[in-house]
Amino acid sequence: MEEKIGAVRLKLEGELDIQGTRYTIDALAIEVGPTHFDFRLELGLGYDIYWLIPFESRLRLFHVDSAVYEVEEPTMHADHVHVEVPRRTWPGPAGTALGIEVADVVLELTPTSFHCEAVVRVRGEASCRTRSG
Repeated sequence: MEEKIGAVRLKLEGELDIQGTRYTIDALAIEVGPTHFDFRLELGLGYDIYWLIPFESRLRLFHVDSAVYEVEEPTMHADHVHVEVPRRTWPGPAGTALGIEVADVVLELTPTSFHCEAVVRVRGEASCRTRSG
């Protein structure tokens, strides 16, 4: 049986230059499940939506949706993306997905690494979860 995964979205503003194109940062999404933890940056470019997601030890950029045409399947636009988002923190409760509480979120992206962590409470038990590369 496949694990259900939900997302908590946190406001994050700014722009990222990825291979000469400036994307607007819309949100940081923390993906959680009973044993799952990951993150993605949700980006905009005109009428299109992109996700910057970790894969192994690098970041990849995917085109996931558009307001002007149907995107049937996400397509990768860039691999080994190098960006910088200075350390950001969201202290305290951030939100709940699938009954899983997310709190005390930290995000930092450098041109050579990424790090995201949060305190996650599943069925009353809290643990610190981390995704780094």
